[in-house]
Amino acid sequence: MAGWIKLSRSITNHWLWSEEPFTKGQAWVDLLLWANHKPSKKMIKGRIVNINRGQQIRSEVTLSEVWMWSRGKVRRFLKALEDESMIVQQKDNLTSYITICNYDKYQDVADLDDTASDTPDSAAADTATEQQTDTGQYTVKNVKNVKNVKNGKKKNTRSALDFSSWPEKPSTQKLADYKELRRVKKAAFTQTVVDTMGKVLTDLSTNHGISVDETITICCQKGWQGLKTHWVLNELKSSNQQGFNNSQDYNELVRQRDAELGIGETGNIFEGEAKVIND
Repeated sequence: MAGWIKLSRSITNHWLWSEEPFTKGQAWVDLLLWANHKPSKKMIKGRIVNINRGQQIRSEVTLSEVWMWSRGKVRRFLKALEDESMIVQQKDNLTSYITICNYDKYQDVADLDDTASDTPDSAAADTATEQQTDTGQYTVKNVKNVKNVKNGKKKNTRSALDFSSWPEKPSTQKLADYKELRRVKKAAFTQTVVDTMGKVLTDLSTNHGISVDETITICCQKGWQGLKTHWVLNELKSSNQQGFNNSQDYNELVRQRDAELGIGETGNIFEGEAKVIND
Protein backbone atom coordinates (compact mmCIF):
# COMPACT_ATOMS: atom_id res chain seq x y z
CA MET A 1 0.00 0.00 0.00
CA ALA A 2 1.44 3.36 -1.01
CA GLY A 3 0.58 7.01 -0.46
CA TRP A 4 -0.25 8.90 2.70
CA ILE A 5 -3.15 10.25 4.73
CA LYS A 6 -3.58 13.34 6.87
CA LEU A 7 -2.99 12.40 10.49
CA SER A 8 -3.67 15.14 13.02
CA ARG A 9 -1.71 15.31 16.26
CA SER A 10 -5.07 15.63 18.01
CA ILE A 11 -5.57 11.89 17.45
CA THR A 12 -3.71 11.38 20.74
CA ASN A 13 -6.52 13.24 22.55
CA HIS A 14 -9.10 10.66 21.47
CA TRP A 15 -10.19 8.04 23.99
CA LEU A 16 -9.25 5.27 21.55
CA TRP A 17 -5.60 6.33 21.75
CA SER A 18 -5.59 5.88 25.53
CA GLU A 19 -7.09 2.39 25.48
CA GLU A 20 -4.81 -0.29 26.90
CA PRO A 21 -2.65 -2.10 26.05
CA PHE A 22 -0.71 0.55 24.13
CA THR A 23 0.67 -0.98 20.93
CA LYS A 24 4.07 -0.67 19.28
CA GLY A 25 2.35 0.83 16.25
CA GLN A 26 0.89 3.60 18.38
CA ALA A 27 4.25 4.16 20.02
CA TRP A 28 5.92 4.59 16.61
CA VAL A 29 3.25 7.08 15.51
CA ASP A 30 3.79 8.97 18.77
CA LEU A 31 7.48 9.35 17.95
CA LEU A 32 6.60 10.66 14.48
CA LEU A 33 4.06 13.13 15.89
CA TRP A 34 6.43 14.38 18.58
CA ALA A 35 9.35 15.01 16.22
CA ASN A 36 10.18 18.69 15.67
CA HIS A 37 8.93 20.01 12.34
CA LYS A 38 11.46 22.85 12.69
CA PRO A 39 14.54 23.50 14.86
CA SER A 40 13.92 24.74 18.39
CA LYS A 41 15.70 25.36 21.69
CA LYS A 42 14.85 24.21 25.20
CA MET A 43 16.25 24.98 28.65
CA ILE A 44 17.35 21.86 30.54
CA LYS A 45 19.11 22.07 33.90
CA GLY A 46 19.97 25.70 33.26
CA ARG A 47 21.50 25.10 29.84
CA ILE A 48 20.10 25.68 26.35
CA VAL A 49 19.91 22.60 24.12
CA ASN A 50 19.22 22.63 20.39
CA ILE A 51 16.58 20.26 19.02
CA ASN A 52 16.86 19.84 15.27
CA ARG A 53 14.15 19.15 12.73
CA GLY A 54 13.08 15.52 13.01
CA GLN A 55 14.41 15.27 16.59
CA GLN A 56 12.84 15.12 20.02
CA ILE A 57 14.11 14.79 23.57
CA ARG A 58 12.47 11.94 25.45
CA SER A 59 13.83 9.75 28.24
CA GLU A 60 12.99 6.09 28.81
CA VAL A 61 11.24 7.13 32.02
CA THR A 62 9.00 9.61 30.19
CA LEU A 63 8.14 7.13 27.45
CA SER A 64 7.39 4.37 29.95
CA GLU A 65 4.94 6.65 31.76
CA VAL A 66 3.25 7.84 28.56
CA TRP A 67 2.95 4.36 27.02
CA MET A 68 2.42 2.59 30.38
CA TRP A 69 5.21 0.15 29.56
CA SER A 70 8.14 -1.03 31.66
CA ARG A 71 11.46 0.70 31.02
CA GLY A 72 12.82 -2.58 29.71
CA LYS A 73 10.08 -2.81 27.10
CA VAL A 74 10.71 0.80 26.05
CA ARG A 75 14.45 0.14 25.75
CA ARG A 76 13.90 -2.97 23.63
CA PHE A 77 11.41 -1.17 21.38
CA LEU A 78 13.76 1.77 20.75
CA LYS A 79 16.64 -0.64 20.08
CA ALA A 80 14.49 -2.50 17.52
CA LEU A 81 13.68 0.80 15.76
CA GLU A 82 17.36 1.69 15.76
CA ASP A 83 18.32 -1.71 14.34
CA GLU A 84 15.81 -1.12 11.52
CA SER A 85 17.37 2.32 10.81
CA MET A 86 14.12 4.05 11.73
CA ILE A 87 15.62 6.17 14.52
CA VAL A 88 18.97 7.19 15.95
CA GLN A 89 19.45 7.57 19.71
CA GLN A 90 21.94 9.94 21.31
CA LYS A 91 22.58 10.73 24.95
CA ASP A 92 24.62 13.38 26.73
CA ASN A 93 24.89 14.53 30.33
CA LEU A 94 21.69 16.57 30.01
CA THR A 95 19.12 14.53 28.10
CA SER A 96 18.35 11.85 25.49
CA TYR A 97 17.73 12.62 21.83
CA ILE A 98 15.66 10.54 19.41
CA THR A 99 16.09 11.38 15.72
CA ILE A 100 13.70 10.09 13.07
CA CYS A 101 15.78 8.74 10.18
CA ASN A 102 15.20 10.24 6.70
CA TYR A 103 12.89 12.89 8.18
CA ASP A 104 14.24 15.68 5.95
CA LYS A 105 14.37 13.45 2.90
CA TYR A 106 10.77 12.31 3.06
CA GLN A 107 9.05 15.29 4.73
CA ASP A 108 7.76 17.62 2.06
CA VAL A 109 6.54 20.75 3.83
CA ALA A 110 3.64 22.62 2.25
CA ASP A 111 1.52 25.40 3.64
CA LEU A 112 -2.18 24.95 3.09
CA ASP A 113 -4.85 27.55 3.72
CA ASP A 114 -8.23 25.85 3.91
CA THR A 115 -11.04 28.24 4.63
CA ALA A 116 -14.61 27.09 5.13
CA SER A 117 -17.65 29.34 5.11
CA ASP A 118 -18.86 30.44 8.52
CA THR A 119 -22.14 28.53 8.54
CA PRO A 120 -23.72 26.08 10.98
CA ASP A 121 -22.62 23.25 8.65
CA SER A 122 -18.97 24.29 8.44
CA ALA A 123 -16.05 24.71 10.83
CA ALA A 124 -14.02 27.88 11.24
CA ALA A 125 -10.91 28.48 9.18
CA ASP A 126 -8.00 26.11 9.71
CA THR A 127 -4.42 26.83 8.77
CA ALA A 128 -2.18 23.78 8.75
CA THR A 129 1.48 23.22 8.05
CA GLU A 130 1.58 19.75 6.58
CA GLN A 131 4.45 17.37 6.48
CA GLN A 132 4.12 14.19 4.46
CA THR A 133 6.13 11.00 4.36
CA ASP A 134 6.01 7.89 2.20
CA THR A 135 8.83 5.48 2.95
CA GLY A 136 7.28 2.42 1.36
CA GLN A 137 7.14 0.66 4.73
CA TYR A 138 5.08 3.11 6.72
CA THR A 139 3.16 6.25 5.90
CA VAL A 140 2.13 9.33 7.76
CA LYS A 141 1.27 12.91 7.03
CA ASN A 142 2.31 14.89 10.06
CA VAL A 143 -0.01 17.83 10.56
CA LYS A 144 0.78 20.79 12.77
CA ASN A 145 -2.61 22.00 13.96
CA VAL A 146 -3.60 25.48 14.96
CA LYS A 147 -6.60 26.13 17.20
CA ASN A 148 -9.95 26.46 15.49
CA VAL A 149 -11.33 29.93 16.01
CA LYS A 150 -14.84 31.12 15.42
CA ASN A 151 -16.04 34.62 16.24
CA GLY A 152 -12.86 35.16 18.23
CA LYS A 153 -13.60 32.30 20.62
CA LYS A 154 -12.03 28.86 20.92
CA LYS A 155 -14.34 26.08 19.81
CA ASN A 156 -14.93 23.47 22.47
CA THR A 157 -16.06 20.16 21.03
CA ARG A 158 -15.04 17.93 23.95
CA SER A 159 -17.69 16.52 26.22
CA ALA A 160 -17.31 17.04 29.95
CA LEU A 161 -15.43 14.34 31.83
CA ASP A 162 -17.35 12.19 34.31
CA PHE A 163 -15.63 11.96 37.71
CA SER A 164 -18.28 9.75 39.31
CA SER A 165 -15.73 6.90 39.61
CA TRP A 166 -13.62 9.05 41.98
CA PRO A 167 -14.38 8.92 45.72
CA GLU A 168 -14.47 12.71 45.65
CA LYS A 169 -13.66 15.38 43.12
CA PRO A 170 -10.40 17.27 43.77
CA SER A 171 -10.27 21.02 44.24
CA THR A 172 -10.39 23.03 41.05
CA GLN A 173 -6.77 24.14 41.40
CA LYS A 174 -5.44 20.63 42.09
CA LEU A 175 -7.24 19.26 39.06
CA ALA A 176 -6.00 22.14 36.90
CA ASP A 177 -2.41 21.51 38.06
CA TYR A 178 -2.67 17.80 37.19
CA LYS A 179 -4.19 18.50 33.78
CA GLU A 180 -1.32 20.92 33.07
CA LEU A 181 1.20 18.23 34.09
CA ARG A 182 -0.29 15.80 31.59
CA ARG A 183 -0.46 18.50 28.91
CA VAL A 184 3.25 19.25 29.32
CA LYS A 185 3.98 15.51 29.06
CA LYS A 186 1.72 15.34 25.99
CA ALA A 187 -0.51 12.78 27.66
CA ALA A 188 -4.23 13.12 26.99
CA PHE A 189 -6.58 13.38 29.98
CA THR A 190 -9.44 11.24 28.70
CA GLN A 191 -12.44 9.53 30.26
CA THR A 192 -10.50 6.25 30.18
CA VAL A 193 -7.71 7.87 32.20
CA VAL A 194 -10.24 9.32 34.68
CA ASP A 195 -11.91 5.93 35.19
CA THR A 196 -8.58 4.12 35.58
CA MET A 197 -7.41 6.65 38.17
CA GLY A 198 -10.75 6.33 39.94
CA LYS A 199 -9.99 2.73 40.92
CA VAL A 200 -6.65 3.71 42.48
CA LEU A 201 -8.03 6.84 44.16
CA THR A 202 -10.90 4.83 45.66
CA ASP A 203 -8.44 2.24 47.02
CA LEU A 204 -6.24 4.94 48.53
CA SER A 205 -9.20 6.77 50.06
CA THR A 206 -11.14 3.75 51.33
CA ASN A 207 -8.33 1.48 52.48
CA HIS A 208 -5.62 3.96 53.41
CA GLY A 209 -7.39 7.21 54.32
CA ILE A 210 -5.58 9.26 51.68
CA SER A 211 -7.73 11.97 50.10
CA VAL A 212 -7.91 12.69 46.38
CA ASP A 213 -6.35 16.13 46.92
CA GLU A 214 -3.43 14.53 48.78
CA THR A 215 -2.89 12.03 45.98
CA ILE A 216 -3.11 14.62 43.19
CA THR A 217 -0.67 16.86 45.08
CA ILE A 218 1.85 14.01 45.26
CA CYS A 219 1.40 13.30 41.52
CA CYS A 220 2.12 16.94 40.68
CA GLN A 221 5.10 17.14 43.03
CA LYS A 222 6.65 13.95 41.65
CA GLY A 223 5.74 14.63 38.02
CA TRP A 224 3.67 11.44 37.74
CA GLN A 225 1.22 11.35 34.88
CA GLY A 226 0.24 7.82 35.84
CA LEU A 227 -0.93 6.56 39.23
CA LYS A 228 -0.36 3.36 41.21
CA THR A 229 -1.34 2.66 44.80
CA HIS A 230 2.14 1.55 45.85
CA TRP A 231 3.72 4.67 44.32
CA VAL A 232 1.71 6.88 46.68
CA LEU A 233 2.24 4.66 49.72
CA ASN A 234 6.00 4.46 49.13
CA GLU A 235 6.21 8.22 48.67
CA LEU A 236 4.28 8.89 51.88
CA LYS A 237 6.44 6.41 53.72
CA SER A 238 9.62 8.01 52.43
CA SER A 239 8.39 11.50 53.35
CA ASN A 240 7.20 10.51 56.81
CA GLN A 241 10.45 8.71 57.65
CA GLN A 242 12.43 11.93 57.27
CA GLY A 243 13.09 13.44 60.69
CA PHE A 244 12.83 10.18 62.65
CA ASN A 245 15.96 8.95 64.42
CA ASN A 246 15.22 5.28 64.02
CA SER A 247 12.76 2.85 62.47
CA GLN A 248 11.15 2.18 65.87
CA ASP A 249 9.93 5.78 66.09
CA TYR A 250 8.63 5.59 62.57
CA ASN A 251 6.89 2.26 63.04
CA GLU A 252 5.13 3.69 66.08
CA LEU A 253 3.76 6.49 63.90
CA VAL A 254 2.50 3.89 61.42
CA ARG A 255 0.73 1.96 64.19
CA GLN A 256 -0.89 5.13 65.51
CA ARG A 257 -2.19 6.06 62.10
CA ASP A 258 -3.47 2.51 61.50
CA ALA A 259 -5.33 2.64 64.82
CA GLU A 260 -6.92 5.99 63.94
CA LEU A 261 -8.11 4.61 60.60
CA GLY A 262 -9.20 1.28 62.06
CA ILE A 263 -6.83 -0.67 59.81
CA GLY A 264 -5.53 -4.01 61.08
CA GLU A 265 -2.25 -5.68 60.32
CA THR A 266 -3.41 -7.10 57.02
CA GLY A 267 -4.44 -3.62 55.91
CA ASN A 268 -1.37 -1.78 57.18
CA ILE A 269 -0.92 1.39 55.22
CA PHE A 270 2.70 0.72 54.48
CA GLU A 271 2.64 -3.06 54.18
CA GLY A 272 5.12 -3.82 56.96
CA GLU A 273 7.54 -2.07 59.24
CA ALA A 274 9.99 0.37 57.71
CA LYS A 275 10.17 -1.71 54.53
CA VAL A 276 9.89 -0.15 51.09
CA ILE A 277 7.09 -1.75 49.11
CA ASN A 278 8.44 -3.48 46.04
CA ASP A 279 6.73 -3.65 42.67
